[in-house]
Amino acid sequence: MVRNQERKPLVSESIATLRFEDFCLNTGLDRDVAADLMRTGRLRGTWSSATEPRRPVSVFMDDLPSREALVAMGLPVRDDYDPGAPRYGGIECRTHGWAESVLVMRYDVDLHRDVPDHSLCWECSRAGVPPDSGNSTRHSPDWVTRWVQTQDELGRS
Repeated sequence: MVRNQERKPLVSESIATLRFEDFCLNTGLDRDVAADLMRTGRLRGTWSSATEPRRPVSVFMDDLPSREALVAMGLPVRDDYDPGAPRYGGIECRTHGWAESVLVMRYDVDLHRDVPDHSLCWECSRAGVPPDSGNSTRHSPDWVTRWVQTQDELGRS
């Protein structure tokens, strides 16, 4: 048994986390800017992937910075960012504001399978509004690669 004085300090006392993508959506910060905050130690309480230590996965809820703290760093933060009431998932739609999203797929010729192309506002998808009308977010090639790897690991190819 390890004695308390020999243990490494906890990363955080918090047990709840907010996905890093949701942190970016809540604050309005670009993912690269937020990731840089993590790497430089200006954003505390982030959790990274063991296989990709430079890619943040989530932020501990108790360590979410205040709007004022982010603004003091000179960052453009959304007016409605509230670390005490974070929103989960979804997409920022020009028409519907914060809305649930659906994954829009495309066929990848090289992989011979459907892969995610972008996330689209659920309300717009139901109304037949085409993507890229301020209602969708295109997924990066790295994100698509990780999605494909996860699907393969789960046997969903």
